[in-house]
Amino acid sequence: MKILVRSSLLQIVALVVSFAPVGQAQLIERPLITARHAVVTSDEPLASMAGMRILQEGGNAFDAAVATAVAVGVLDPRMSSIGGNGFATIYVGKTREVRALNFYGSAPKRATVELYRGKEYSNGFLSAPVPSCLKGYEALHKAYGKLPWAKVLQPAIELAENGFVIRQGLTTI
Repeated sequence: MKILVRSSLLQIVALVVSFAPVGQAQLIERPLITARHAVVTSDEPLASMAGMRILQEGGNAFDAAVATAVAVGVLDPRMSSIGGNGFATIYVGKTREVRALNFYGSAPKRATVELYRGKEYSNGFLSAPVPSCLKGYEALHKAYGKLPWAKVLQPAIELAENGFVIRQGLTTI
């Protein structure tokens, strides 16, 4: 394990060896992104770095959470995508309140009881709500964020424009 210190950022790079049958062992690199006063975590190391970048640029925890979630959507469209739905349970330090934000999509505008009567709607296109993750991220940012919206989205935009090495799990989609 290597530990590097750069100003206030402590970067830890952990190398883990997967114990598979002999001859099939695999080296997996998974950097942990931490700082003195904050931590950002996600299933995607590049998304965690996006969130840390936002904190380093003066953003708050809500800005970092949105930046991380949007970056995860770029890196792995199966997770946290702008076409999805979600919930956020947050703690607001200033007011010492726990709040919940439901951004699970509503039914489409023309959906009525009559439209669904007698039809199978647990699967297929009739089962899909209106996508709302991006709307939820926007509401979270608008209520509690500090940085401009465009700056919070910038790391994800750069990942989308410049590309990235996909993780092995995405190669089978």
